[in-house]
Formats: sequence, C-alpha cells, structure tokens
Amino acid sequence: MCFHLSQRTLGLVAGASLLVCIANQVVVACSGSHTDVTIDRNHFIVNLYGAVAVLILAAIIALAFIIGRLGILAILLALVVGILHPMLYYGGGANGDCGRGFVTLARYVTMGLGAVLFLQVMLWHFRRRSQLASSRT
Repeated sequence: MCFHLSQRTLGLVAGASLLVCIANQVVVACSGSHTDVTIDRNHFIVNLYGAVAVLILAAIIALAFIIGRLGILAILLALVVGILHPMLYYGGGANGDCGRGFVTLARYVTMGLGAVLFLQVMLWHFRRRSQLASSRT
C-alpha cells in the first residue's frame, strides 16, 4: 500500500504522540498511591478559588449599589460567569485527572470575575471623574 508523504508524516507524528502519552505519567488518568491526596488538594484549591470568587462577587454587588444603573449589568455578567465556577458542581475529581481540570476552570472563572470587577471600578472611576469635572465648570 502506497501512502502519500503527508499521510506518512501524520502517522509518524501520531505514533510519536502516542509514545509520549504512554511514557509520561501526567497524561495518564488519575491513579496510584497518592490519588486521594491529589484529589483532596485540588478540592481545597477549587474551594479557595471559590471563596475568592464569592468575595469578588460581593464587591461587585456592593459597588453596583454605589454606581446605580450601570452596576446591574455588572451583576448580571458576574452571575453568568459565576455559574461556571466548578465550586458549585465539583464532584470529588472523578473526571479522570484528579481535579486538575476543575482547578484550571476555577482559576479562569475567578480571573473573569476579577476582570468584571476591574472594569466596573474603571467605569465608576471615569464616570465619577467626568461628573466632578462637569460640576467644577
């Protein structure tokens, strides 16, 4: 059977990838003697990110009462982002990677909530600055 050069190259890359996956223990599913410790540690990290996310959400809500109408949009955006937080549905790391995926998702969702808070503070600052400038003239 005659393969084209691109098919041969693809076969070599796929074979090399398979060998790397077999040789590397990180890619293999969560198993071994330290599985429980890893799952517990990742569960703690997810809960820690969750606590930070709750504090950020509380700050967004508090700032929304200060800002007024613009703050409602930030609350809705924060709730939509917050629904994705794995703290709400973490199942003990039973997805095959000892909870590493949940830790990564928790990090990104918490960073997203932090970005919403940052944008809300910046909008409040610029709005307040323009109101102060217009009241001086």
